[in-house]
Amino acid sequence: MTQTPKQQRLDRIERILDNMATNLINERDARLAQREDLEEFYQTVRRWAESTDSAINRLVENAEADRAAIREMQAEVTQVWQYLLSQRPNGSSGG
Repeated sequence: MTQTPKQQRLDRIERILDNMATNLINERDARLAQREDLEEFYQTVRRWAESTDSAINRLVENAEADRAAIREMQAEVTQVWQYLLSQRPNGSSGG
């Protein structure tokens, strides 16, 4: 049984639509996979940033503690220096 030109045209349109639907489904699946990859990448970067922030915060805290200790030592050195100067007659070296 031969098809009429109208049936052939409808079959051709049906194949085109079927191909388009398949292409759209494949494209959608590819985009979903890409979105999942991007989400995983984002989560990795977020975890890295959080760990880096945590490490930086520890470094800043350590630096602040070091500065405080240095200020205390400088104050003690100044006190010792002033004491030593006060022990010399008229602040001059004895000799």
